[in-house]
Amino acid sequence: MVDKKAAKREAKERVTAKGIYALRCTASGEAWIGNAKDLKSAETGLLFALRLGGHINHAMQAAWNQHGAGAFRFEVLEEFDPELPEMTLRDALKDRQKYWRTELKAGAI
Repeated sequence: MVDKKAAKREAKERVTAKGIYALRCTASGEAWIGNAKDLKSAETGLLFALRLGGHINHAMQAAWNQHGAGAFRFEVLEEFDPELPEMTLRDALKDRQKYWRTELKAGAI
């Protein structure tokens, strides 16, 4: 039997990697930049939506459809301190995503 209270407590205590990531298409050279409070979940969700063919970023979905999953690479660009306060984290994610989009001449996810 699963202890629901213990499972909830463990989920709250779980430390997740927070930061900025890129999805790169090696075939076209395109890149898209995103931010996440849980990088692993972001990767899983992003690839799932693309495989289903219904991602809201039409340009990224079109590149995926054209070149296939093998041409794409998920890359963590920057991780943040897990102890960063929520308010600071939210601002840092936005600012650093903007920085990386400019730096890599990339689109947003």
